[in-house]
Amino acid sequence: MSQKKDYTDYYELHKHPGTEHYEVVPIVSEKKDAYDVQFDSIDKHIIVKSALSSKLEKDRETQSLKIDVQGNTIDTYNINTILPDGTMFRWNKYYSNWVINGDTTEHKFIVPDLVKETSDPKEWVNKFNETYKEAESVYYNTEFYFKIKGEWYRVEENNEVYAQLNIDLTEKYTDKYNSIRMVKFKDLMPDMLKKSSERDTTFINKVGYEEKDRESGKGLNPISYSAGYYYLELYMPLGDTIKIKRFGSMDVNMQAYKIPAPMGGRNDVVFLVQEPEEMNALFELGGMYVVRPRNPEQQQYGPHKSSADTFMSGTSAKGGMDPVGKFLEVEEE
Repeated sequence: MSQKKDYTDYYELHKHPGTEHYEVVPIVSEKKDAYDVQFDSIDKHIIVKSALSSKLEKDRETQSLKIDVQGNTIDTYNINTILPDGTMFRWNKYYSNWVINGDTTEHKFIVPDLVKETSDPKEWVNKFNETYKEAESVYYNTEFYFKIKGEWYRVEENNEVYAQLNIDLTEKYTDKYNSIRMVKFKDLMPDMLKKSSERDTTFINKVGYEEKDRESGKGLNPISYSAGYYYLELYMPLGDTIKIKRFGSMDVNMQAYKIPAPMGGRNDVVFLVQEPEEMNALFELGGMYVVRPRNPEQQQYGPHKSSADTFMSGTSAKGGMDPVGKFLEVEEE
């Protein structure tokens, strides 16, 4: 009979003591949901939203956090829609430039009256077209919003014109941005449901699983259910292993992100985001964490090489690699 493996030195992230060379630091509490993680490619910050759900409105907490490349929270603000150019939108109420420059001023939209400028439907469309071409950014959400010379305009719907000309402006006038500032991360977490021989194991590896709950599919619902503790190992450059204990339903439900070196990141800084699950709220926790060097002056490269290594030059001993496109959802030129 094989001996059961001892996992006593594997820790949940919110209790993790770290290792000799690396610490595990919470950014968003395990009680909260961390989501919509984006990278500000201009100022080299991470923007993440966090939420604490509650049946009582007074106990609900929502905020946006601005995080530097080392995982330090440098500013917070409320939750709004973030456009690709960095503008934060509160639908038709106001916009702010907090992501862009830290300004939390709630700017009102300028509402140009195109109806007063012309009563002819075709002229109205021509004026609309000129405004669209002039705009640096265009965003549509039930109404059109145009950014012109740094200010946002809200163009109210003109159903009379639409009806007379039988047109749908949303088909021709799509969202556009002269400058893309916000970029999505690529998840570096391997598919832990695959066999180890079928997935990468050089960066993060699943070394064990202890099932705590199971349901077999029946009748018209053939899907089986399994939940339990995953035991993961995150391999750091200097040879340290971050041993992680994570409760997951059907999967590990965790993402791993890195800021590529050419965008200001370090090879030895890893961001981990956990998805909370309401059905297993006491076990399947949320939160966002950073694994980083205890000493910022220590070497960020070492004896351990992984598939998630990032280099300034874009090359490694194993050959060429894309240092940005591997970690961020950037468009190829």
